[in-house]
Amino acid sequence: MPKNLEPNKYSKNADIKADTPFKNFMAFIGILLMLCGMAGLAVELFSHADTLNNAWFIGQYEETIANPMRLIYLPLIFLAYYLLSKIFAVPQGGVKPSGKGNLLMYIMMVIGIYYLVRLGLTGMIGAVDVTKLFDKF
Repeated sequence: MPKNLEPNKYSKNADIKADTPFKNFMAFIGILLMLCGMAGLAVELFSHADTLNNAWFIGQYEETIANPMRLIYLPLIFLAYYLLSKIFAVPQGGVKPSGKGNLLMYIMMVIGIYYLVRLGLTGMIGAVDVTKLFDKF
C-alpha cells in the first residue's frame, strides 16, 4: 500500500464551485482583447514598406559591417531577455504562484483595447485603412 495514500483525497475539493456565466463571458472578452492586440501589433509591424518587409536582417547586416559598434545591441538584447525571464518565471517550490505571469496577459489586453479604440476613431491600424478594405467586399 502506498504511504502517501489519502483516504479522502477528493473531499477537499467538494467546496469548489463551477464558473458562473459572467466569469466565462469575461474570460471570453479577455481572449478577444488579447487577439485584437496581437492582430493590431502584427498589422502595425508588417504593413509598412520599411525594413521589416524588406529583408530586415540583410539590411541590418550591411549596416553592421559599416558600423561594428552596432554589435553592442546583441548583449543588451540578451540581457533584456534574461531579466524578463527572471521577472516572469514561475517560482519553484513556492506555496502560492505569483501573479506576475498574468501581467503579460493584461499588457496584451491593454494593447488590444488601444488598437480597437484606434480602429474605431480613425478607421486605420498602422498604414492599413480598414474602411477601404471593407469597400472592396
